[in-house]
Order: sequence, then C-alpha cells, then structure tokens
Amino acid sequence: MRSRSRNWLTLPLLATLLMAGCQTATVTSATDRAVCSIFPPITYSKADTAETIIQIRRHNAGYESYCK
Repeated sequence: MRSRSRNWLTLPLLATLLMAGCQTATVTSATDRAVCSIFPPITYSKADTAETIIQIRRHNAGYESYCK
C-alpha cells in the first residue's frame, strides 16, 4: 500500500519538474549592460597564434551582435 502512495506523488512531482524546465528567462536591459561590461571585446597581438586570433574574433563578433 505504501508503494502506491509514492507512485501517486511521483507523477505530480515529475510533471512539475518538467514544466519548470521549459520556463524561459527574461533578459532586462540591466542584465544586458552587466553582460556587456563584464565581457568586453578582446584584443590580440601579432604574437598570438592563428587559432587564438580566430577564437578572439568569434568572441568579439558575439559581443558586437549582442551589445551593439
């Protein structure tokens, strides 16, 4: 009998957890400003490897598209 009561509790708990996983977060302009101030564009030099420069350019492209 005790096993059945646990099964009845499992289904509502599982449904609640699944619905919570679908919730989307809202982004405010304050959040945007915080993100953009924490992750500014990165500079590179001639001493950096080609792979490092590619990664920096990708980061900076993301910054440009999100923060500008």
